[in-house]
Amino acid sequence: MSTPAVRLGDQDFDEDYYLRQVGRPYVKDAVWLRFFTAIADRIVSGIAPRRVLDAGCGPGLLVELLRDRGVEAYGFDISSYAIAHVPEAVKPFCWRASVTDELREDYDLIVCQEVFPHVSPADADAAIANFCRHSNDVLFSSPLSLDRSVRRHVNFNSPGHFAGVFARHGLFRDFAFDASVITPWAVRFRRAPAGAPEAIAEYEDRFWQERLHHDVASRQLAEAQERIANMEKSWFWRVRRPWSLLTGR
Repeated sequence: MSTPAVRLGDQDFDEDYYLRQVGRPYVKDAVWLRFFTAIADRIVSGIAPRRVLDAGCGPGLLVELLRDRGVEAYGFDISSYAIAHVPEAVKPFCWRASVTDELREDYDLIVCQEVFPHVSPADADAAIANFCRHSNDVLFSSPLSLDRSVRRHVNFNSPGHFAGVFARHGLFRDFAFDASVITPWAVRFRRAPAGAPEAIAEYEDRFWQERLHHDVASRQLAEAQERIANMEKSWFWRVRRPWSLLTGR
């Protein structure tokens, strides 16, 4: 018999979670503002969306920073505690909801950061479908690995799994966009204008570029090692080595 899916809710993301369970208190302080400022600046400079939705916005810091930059930004979170602590200036633009609740509008960009570890696998797949129905552009981050002993960790699917679900809905990794300002594993998924063939062609080109780079680096390393080995066989090295060991030069 399979284990029933664990579904976390509002009560799981209360004051204790935000103040004690996320590494440092998740409040509007200099550290969190610096982190989200870098993300907001990257979104504005690298994507330039008009309307943005932060899915799992917590206390709304990214929403506030994007609005400060002239972006029509919105956010939602399953936690009533988080929504209650959204800055007053952006309270009208944030609401309580789950990632599986059907979105009411379309957006130029949807941002979802580190939410899926807390969403059951089936609900996470449904959430991706929800995002893809309402945007052609998703900035997505979910950890590469998780501590299975943490009660709030309920989804251990791999990055490949999530990429596959996005692909089934027509969105593919944008290799040209560096999303590492969020996390090293963050990805921008975009709808392929002409469908899967072009995306697959880009994957293939990228694969061979990386393969070529690896082969060149390996050949250069082998050549350098051969030069060192030949140098160590030379009469000059055999004479100089005792002197180097003696003098340290």
